[in-house]
Amino acid sequence: METWNPGFIRPLERKPESNAELDLLWCEYRVTRDLAAVRHIIDVLEWPDEIRRRLEDWLIRASADEAREWAAKLFHESSVLCDADSREVLSRQDLDYVFLMEGLNMSKERVDRLPELLPFAFSKDELAASPALVKVAACWSLASHASQFPEIHELCRNELRTRSGRCRLTILQILARLAGGSDLQNALNYFGESLQPEGEDERAVNIAAEWDRLMLLTADHISADALRPVPADACARCVAAFEEIRSYRARWLMGTPESGESGPPIATWEAQIERGGRFRVLQNVGHDFDHWITFPEVHFRGPMYQPGLGTEANDRRRNSTLTCDVYLPLLGMPAARSGMCGTGVGDWWFFEYLQVPPPWKSHLDVDETPAEEVDLRCDLQLWVDPATARIRKVFCIYDDGSTLTHLFATYNEPVEIFPPPFSLFEKSAA
Repeated sequence: METWNPGFIRPLERKPESNAELDLLWCEYRVTRDLAAVRHIIDVLEWPDEIRRRLEDWLIRASADEAREWAAKLFHESSVLCDADSREVLSRQDLDYVFLMEGLNMSKERVDRLPELLPFAFSKDELAASPALVKVAACWSLASHASQFPEIHELCRNELRTRSGRCRLTILQILARLAGGSDLQNALNYFGESLQPEGEDERAVNIAAEWDRLMLLTADHISADALRPVPADACARCVAAFEEIRSYRARWLMGTPESGESGPPIATWEAQIERGGRFRVLQNVGHDFDHWITFPEVHFRGPMYQPGLGTEANDRRRNSTLTCDVYLPLLGMPAARSGMCGTGVGDWWFFEYLQVPPPWKSHLDVDETPAEEVDLRCDLQLWVDPATARIRKVFCIYDDGSTLTHLFATYNEPVEIFPPPFSLFEKSAA
């Protein structure tokens, strides 16, 4: 029993702070059908993530060996991904639910196992006094009522438009689990929404404009006398600039001899890349779309994003071809022509290399390369932004006339590479 003095009961005039006040809000809803009571309960899902706070503090203080040991254990036991080197918690979901719930249900077994599931002490007395248990009760009760009352289920769907962060992810998880096997398409839709970075649609519009700008760069009209000498240390500056890169976006387009660079590509890869081996890749080949998220420790591929699928090795090799550093060795080679040129989209350092092996070929398995392509050569052009000494565009044309265009943008701007926040096939921490 919980000791509680309700005083003058007007549940909609105050925010809930205890399980008893959650019960009072549910009573209010049952009697009046006022959805404002349910919104107060959803507000509880916005509360801070107590276990995340403690885990982040522990990671900062842990030794390198402790961090590596527990990062592996946290993922294996609870599907919580941490980076032992950067001391980050990469998983975005609310960790209070991960460690205190089983699916959509409160779990006494999880509470009892906290000492072995977490690298820090979190006593039952501390837990009892923590807001985490109230938040877990709010999540469980919201899921329970959403499964029984269509208007609450609809409210949860509507709240997705205004909620953000871990609260929104929790609502998506509730909706996906409630859809379950009986409505797999909706379950996949909610799951897909949880993978979409917030604000990505707006960023995609901005980055599309940058891709269009870079596509305007062409060497077709560059004459030898139009090239001014690049600085003597230009290549060295490019190499040095690479060392300062933390993140960027890349776009790779393959064209046929008939379409060339300006026609519709037969395949595209769009990637967010972060130093430390993190990738988020969207692949479009013909009418087939694939999406994967890669970390050094684990790889997730759609549509279910379960680790350990047979495509992992191929996906990781593809990742390595999408990076800007595959072109660094070219900068140590003499260029057929080079110089600084002005274009309608600014000034650029331009380097052209003739009949060179594709720089990314060594990252792909020769066994998987058609025999006629093993000795393939290409003419390759590099466009470098002189203000930053960073590669922005690569254009290559093969002997057979097919083309490849590789674009780079938003260096050192934030990227959104994170593991799936939940699974449609939840792994138990037991």
